[in-house]
Amino acid sequence: MGSSGYSYDPNKIFLEYGNSSFDIRQRWVTSLSWELPWLKDQRGVAGKILGGWQTNYNISLQTGFPFTVGARSDYNGDGIRADRPDTPSWGNSRSFTNTDFLQGSAPDGGSVMQSLLGDFPRPADGTDGNLGRNTFRGPGIANVDFSLFKKIAFKERYSMEFRAEFFNLFNRVNLYPPDANLASANFGLSQQAFDPRVIQFGLRFAF
Repeated sequence: MGSSGYSYDPNKIFLEYGNSSFDIRQRWVTSLSWELPWLKDQRGVAGKILGGWQTNYNISLQTGFPFTVGARSDYNGDGIRADRPDTPSWGNSRSFTNTDFLQGSAPDGGSVMQSLLGDFPRPADGTDGNLGRNTFRGPGIANVDFSLFKKIAFKERYSMEFRAEFFNLFNRVNLYPPDANLASANFGLSQQAFDPRVIQFGLRFAF
């Protein structure tokens, strides 16, 4: 909802004023590399084993993507199968935590977002709901990628590099925005997550 590229009421495009579907309000990214200082010259057996290591870190934190609460059905009886409700009594500025979109986060066993389904009033027949476009934000994303490199020097012209790379090092569950279709049984639930931890190894020979 809100990111499909069409207007809820093609005769009232002004109702679509709001945040873009790819708006990320805050994002912080940093990359760090640390070449371990000991035995860098790699002399002797101990140097070959313990020297030449490098660690790399890529850290990214961001707020969630906005989403629009609506119904992929003729919610208000105007003949157009895409409608929005009226603004709930608690307004349109409520913030949610990442777990609020998970099954079991509410006392009734559903999600916190799902428990608010009845708070979105149905507009009068033939009228457009006044809830804005992309007024709520989905779960944020936090990710740490880590890699460990080992350089092995043979001669001046020949070397080898071993790589161990860990994507999403801490295996954090980063969720997609929730199902925001009021007519769906999965309303208020995130149905998909980004990739879990992925580990890969590599060996590169340079000459």
